[in-house]
Amino acid sequence: PSPMSVHMTYQFAEGHSFAYGKRQRLREHGLWLVDPDEYFNGKYVTASAEHATLPRKEMGERVDSRDAVKYHLEEARHRTNVIRALLGIGKALGREVILPRMLCYCDFMWKEMRNCRVGGAETMRLPFDCPMDHVLNTPSFFGDFHKNGTEGRTALGVGVREPNFLLNPRVPAAVRESVAKAALGKGLNDAQISQALAPHAAASIIEID
Repeated sequence: PSPMSVHMTYQFAEGHSFAYGKRQRLREHGLWLVDPDEYFNGKYVTASAEHATLPRKEMGERVDSRDAVKYHLEEARHRTNVIRALLGIGKALGREVILPRMLCYCDFMWKEMRNCRVGGAETMRLPFDCPMDHVLNTPSFFGDFHKNGTEGRTALGVGVREPNFLLNPRVPAAVRESVAKAALGKGLNDAQISQALAPHAAASIIEID
């Protein structure tokens, strides 16, 4: 039978005005149904799947936590660099950022852990796709909610979308299929980024290799 309701448990990195982490988890699973049409009809920039993460490593049930944590932190450093670059490109171009896939090689919990898994979850697959609130400070990526229920501008000046955004059936085919792939050199300023990507201005999605 179909579920009657969905209950969101604890999450991390919350703001004072809204449970951003719970909303993002629902978005990531296609269960947040109240975003306006404009959310799905913008222009976006994202990273190619090949460069979004480090090469995937499977962590067995008996993995040494030290090995899992080491690769977890390597992945975190890579993710930080990718997201920082995407935010800069998004700001230069006035585009929203589709976050890259985010992999966790160790669970995130304040209680006992074994083989980088919470007690009772010894067979959990590692890595897993991290919820946004496990690895990013979610309030920094979204605006505070006003008393009238509207969401203000993000402090970053760049909107973000969940990593699996393009799998949402509400994304129009005209957006999903309008993809331009591009590569950029290092150390470019805003003007150089805009100039380099100008040939792709009409594309709904610019995918950076």
